[in-house]
Amino acid sequence: MTLPYLKPSMAHGIVLVTGGTGYIGYQLCKQLAKEGYEVTTLSSKGQQSPAANHLRQSARIIKADLSDLVSASSITPEIAKADYVIHLAGLNSATKSMGDPESYERVNIDGTRNLISLISQHGAPKKIILASSRAVYGEGAYRCPEGHVVYCEPRSPKHHIDRRFEPVCPQHGIDLNEFIPSKEGQPPKPVSIYGATKLKQEELVSGSGFPYQIFRLSNIYGHDTRIPGHSAGLVNLLTNRIIAGKEITVYESGGISRDFFHVGDAVKMIISSLNNDPIQSPILNLGSEQRINLVDLAYDIGSHLGIRPHVNTPSKLMFGDVRNAASDTTLLHKHTNPSSLISLEEGIMDIIDTHLLAIQKAA
Repeated sequence: MTLPYLKPSMAHGIVLVTGGTGYIGYQLCKQLAKEGYEVTTLSSKGQQSPAANHLRQSARIIKADLSDLVSASSITPEIAKADYVIHLAGLNSATKSMGDPESYERVNIDGTRNLISLISQHGAPKKIILASSRAVYGEGAYRCPEGHVVYCEPRSPKHHIDRRFEPVCPQHGIDLNEFIPSKEGQPPKPVSIYGATKLKQEELVSGSGFPYQIFRLSNIYGHDTRIPGHSAGLVNLLTNRIIAGKEITVYESGGISRDFFHVGDAVKMIISSLNNDPIQSPILNLGSEQRINLVDLAYDIGSHLGIRPHVNTPSKLMFGDVRNAASDTTLLHKHTNPSSLISLEEGIMDIIDTHLLAIQKAA
């Protein structure tokens, strides 16, 4: 069974979106409304959220803090009538989570636990959809030069001190360089507090007893909404810094690589999953096997702009981060046509064209 990707849904309903004023949620709510859904979104800032004015025509915005059970209980009427619950709310920085574990546990874990508890008591949704993260895989899998696959543990502090950034085979003590894109079925081994909280969210949702769909998102990027607090992703950030002539820093001597997934595709995949029977892959990667080194990415963007970027590559590790990241797309491509997805090159060019157009208009 495949998802009807890019086709508007014919069966509409009431959707409750947590975190709908965030970068992904904002665009999701607007698209849901366009396709005929009745949308309610929760925000800890309510009408005071910077995105509120832009969402008034698309969604009803309710102020509620899911991490506080009393505040969360105020949304009981919304939960009772929701046909679908899409859970996007949460904190989402791997490196920041290492310095503030209490906040990440409270917002991501307690918030999800409270939401599931309220749904279990008062709701009967056709499906719960969770935006999880590739961070649950941690360092991921590598093929050892001796031939076997290693599911890596977090890199040790000693290796950081020695500036030995590649994961190491525990059996042979040698560096691992052949990264294997992360598959949905491989053992999760988060290295950050953030990744651990996303894994716990998955456990809470999958154990709720309701039909569910979990999407493990890679690095999401896309157009800048120009709304304060919205992060349009690393590609947009690099483009902004290169145009402004600002230095770009890539840690671990410039050896970090990532994959990317366009926000427009993420929104379409989420909506596509609403009015379908539970798909064959209740946990699905939204990412790309097209891993790119971040220094190369900066130079690629600079080349399109005609600007040589200033790139700094210090021998320093950001705790909670990983060396390489990319998602296996075998299951994703069973559910949607790969050619319908926005490639990184297309996404980069679209972002650059938008930036250059804005500069021309301002001139």
